[in-house]
Amino acid sequence: MLERAADLAVRLTLRMYDAVFAQLAVDRGIPLLTTDVKLCHAVEGVVETALLRGVASG
Repeated sequence: MLERAADLAVRLTLRMYDAVFAQLAVDRGIPLLTTDVKLCHAVEGVVETALLRGVASG
């Protein structure tokens, strides 16, 4: 799984931890939940995403 995530990181210019979460969503066939708009755009066409709004970070 980490090899696939690393490949995803390189192909989509993602940070490795973002790629790991994206790859987990792909592997499990579930949407990637995130508050990161840039990540949603970066993985478009690879995995379904759900942008969480109004969620405080930190």
